[in-house]
Amino acid sequence: MSLFDVMFRFKGRISRRTFWRQGILPLSVGWILCIGFFIYYVADCLNVLGSDDCEILPNEFAGLLGILAIVWIFVSVWICLAVSCKRLHDIGKSGWWGLLFFIVAPLPLLVLGIFDGQPSANEYGPPPTDEAPAG
Repeated sequence: MSLFDVMFRFKGRISRRTFWRQGILPLSVGWILCIGFFIYYVADCLNVLGSDDCEILPNEFAGLLGILAIVWIFVSVWICLAVSCKRLHDIGKSGWWGLLFFIVAPLPLLVLGIFDGQPSANEYGPPPTDEAPAG
């Protein structure tokens, strides 16, 4: 399964290893970078860093970063739902449970990275292999 399939498609199954390496870890890094930039920007605006003005970035660049942050939010939600759906398929459950977990509390989604999948084929496909995705 290609990296694109892992992150953006809802069909098939993925292993715990793929769930963490190609799903949760990249999302975590992206969110940490976004939160870090936001904290830095807010700290500068509150004069914590000793700056006299709040504008550390030109308005056009700050606006572009705001748009990219909004796009990142939608993309990361999609990726989270896609990898969770495939992980649920691996344990023999419907992917719709992922949407319910995502709405109620995100913590059950992380639990998906702990449980083993079904060792044999199920209605969602054959068991995943831990080979590296092509692309």
